[in-house]
Amino acid sequence: MNTTIFFIKLMQLLVIIPAAFLCYLPMKNQLKYIPVKIFLFFICILGIVLPVCSLISIYFHHLDMNFFSLPLLFLLFLCYCFTLKTSIWQNSTVFFSICALTAFFANFSYALDAWLYPSGTTAQFGWEATIFQLGLTFVIAGLLTYPLYRYGSLMIDSQELFPIWPVFLPIPIIFLTLNFIIIPHNYGTINTNNAFPMYILMLIFILSLMLFIYVLFYRIAISIITSINNRERIRFFEMLESQYFSQKNYIEQTEKLRHDFRQSVYTLKQLSAAKDWSSLEKYLALYEETLPQKETISWCQNPAVNALLNYYSHIASQSKIHLKWDIRLSPFLSIADPDLCSLLGNILENAIDGCLTENTDKRYHQLALTMRGENSLYIVSINNFNGVIKTKGNRYLSTKRNGSGIGISSIIMTAEKYNGIARFSHDQHTFTVDIMLRQPSFSR
Repeated sequence: MNTTIFFIKLMQLLVIIPAAFLCYLPMKNQLKYIPVKIFLFFICILGIVLPVCSLISIYFHHLDMNFFSLPLLFLLFLCYCFTLKTSIWQNSTVFFSICALTAFFANFSYALDAWLYPSGTTAQFGWEATIFQLGLTFVIAGLLTYPLYRYGSLMIDSQELFPIWPVFLPIPIIFLTLNFIIIPHNYGTINTNNAFPMYILMLIFILSLMLFIYVLFYRIAISIITSINNRERIRFFEMLESQYFSQKNYIEQTEKLRHDFRQSVYTLKQLSAAKDWSSLEKYLALYEETLPQKETISWCQNPAVNALLNYYSHIASQSKIHLKWDIRLSPFLSIADPDLCSLLGNILENAIDGCLTENTDKRYHQLALTMRGENSLYIVSINNFNGVIKTKGNRYLSTKRNGSGIGISSIIMTAEKYNGIARFSHDQHTFTVDIMLRQPSFSR
């Protein structure tokens, strides 16, 4: 066996290492296992597979490395999905996007090899082009580390973009396919009739087009995230505004009553002195009807959470849902109000939607918020529904649209953010949510 050829073949496959690194950067918050375990797992896989592929490629020396790369990529993709918590659509989009990018580097390396060895073939890939491809891949990986880590993870973690990934997936697959199609297997074809500069220009154009599409995709995705976040923020402020006007109206009514109360006292005194009990009783009954009914309830001392609970309790009351809520929030709770309100809002919205599927006289919702110790908040929600539910494996799917329920996904992400857990279960007519949030920085 020619050792030099073996190492050249092996170095061609080593581009998988920086490519794998790029694949994991956007997934930094979606790992099933700690990074060290994943690193050791892939080291073991690659330590066995890469030398074997190199040896096989020497035996089939008339074939270029792309023939062996395809089954290798399939194996690595399965391992990649095994280590992540994200959907198959997200995994596929990221994986094939990085593959398409590294395929461009391979084609530029083929161009260099064709320039150095005009009569050669891709199966005779030289060591100069091999070093160029490996070095270029590492350099680009270094340049893309921060953007993918910072902005790529933002897109992957966003629940609002779930419907977009299946739509965008064909884009990287198309560019990857184009790279395979334009590989100059026989260098003589691009060294005649000025085809070589045209080949380079075509590669630059296609790469520029792909980068433009990805930048455009990112800007569209960010605009979608911003729009949805703004809608959530507007809804949150609408709840606060509704509570404010309710309280303002109640205060104005009570001020008027206090002003008129003096006159009522004089009237009651006269009726009492005259011992006109019938008129006195009638006057009291009419006076009671003029008293305002309190429209807001003080569920807790947190103004934002209180506004949210009043908002949904009003909706539940209009929908004739019997509520049994037990809210015991500590005034020293240090969970961010937007996170807590988002969590509770998704729980209550899903619970009310579930109750609305039942008959009016059967609708009920139980909610308990309880502090245990100084750093643990427990939330339990139980509502009834008509028993119709969609699941896929151990995941609950949305009954309003295709795919996973965004509300449930958002609840899980918030729980994980605060080092907690979120469990969902159901029986024939009851849906239960159990959540625990823990934050070491709870302080008084």
